[in-house]
Formats: sequence, structure tokens, C-alpha cells
Amino acid sequence: MLRSLGLTAIAGAGIAHAQITDQFTGRGHIMVLNTSSIMTAELGNYIGCLDASGALTESNCAIFTRSDDEPHVVSTSQGNCSFANAAMPTNTDSYYGDRNHAWSCTAANIVQDMDRLYTIVSL
Repeated sequence: MLRSLGLTAIAGAGIAHAQITDQFTGRGHIMVLNTSSIMTAELGNYIGCLDASGALTESNCAIFTRSDDEPHVVSTSQGNCSFANAAMPTNTDSYYGDRNHAWSCTAANIVQDMDRLYTIVSL
């Protein structure tokens, strides 16, 4: 069972506002900060980053790429990243996300429309 830890993922090459998310393409690391709000997030609260499979790691940070073309796929060296991989556990602790699977990056992932609903934000 996944637990809500009050963590926020931050893209190192991200953008500042969700309104211009569709204009962002590029490469960077996704850092994880110990915070419950992006508004109060500080780089000093860094606890790790995401690896090429999309899992939390302390030091094996992957390079993520967001494509120029619709649906703006986020991928790593292991493949596309998505919340729709049925092989991953669901977030049963979440009222709204209890049918969503854990984020993962694999060659078999086909990006779903729901994946574009998540924003890339930076500090």
C-alpha cells in the first residue's frame, strides 16, 4: 500500500507556472522534496530524485525528457513514463487516485490522456 508522505516532485529543467506547461520541452532531473505544498517547497528539503524506472532514489538520478509533440510524453532511457501501467501498485490510500497506478517508465508504457494532467513545476 502506498502512503502519502507529503512529497513533491520537482523537475530540474521545469517551468514556473502550469499555464505554460504545454510550451515546455526539454531535459532534466526530477527531484523529490519533503513538503506538502509547492508554494513552500525549498531545495534544502531535497530527499532524493527519480531514477530511469520512475522510482525514488537517493543518488541515481535519471535524465527525463519531455517531447515537443502532443501528447508531450515524458520519458527516460527505459521508456515512456505513465500512471497507467497495470503492473504497478495502485494508490489505495488516495480517495481521488485510488485507481491510478504508481508512476513508472518502461518501453511498454503507452502514454494515456491522464498523464498530461500532471504538471511539471520548478523552483
